[in-house]
Amino acid sequence: RAALERGCRVVANDLNPDAVECCRRSAVLNGIDAGGGRSSGFAVECGDARRFIMDLGMDGPAGLPDHLMLNYPSGSTDFLDALRWWPSGGGDGAPSSPPRVHVYTFARGDGEGGGGG
Repeated sequence: RAALERGCRVVANDLNPDAVECCRRSAVLNGIDAGGGRSSGFAVECGDARRFIMDLGMDGPAGLPDHLMLNYPSGSTDFLDALRWWPSGGGDGAPSSPPRVHVYTFARGDGEGGGGG
């Protein structure tokens, strides 16, 4: 809700249809219209993450998000190759700064895994 109040557009995606439905219900409970598409302030889609990320870049520089969050810790880095479909460089409609990509992943603690201690 805070993002929408600041004029941000939120587009979420999940492969699990139950998770998508929960997200939509949560939005409604928080007073957010969850029925819009990508052009609205809030949208939730159900589909493959790689395709979703690639499609974000197909609208040209003006369609790129300010932030992209990859919050699937065990596999978020597997989707970074989809960014190659995003436009790069300046030009008409290019954002003033490039999108920030937030990648959530697991890290090993001290003493775990191979190597020394």
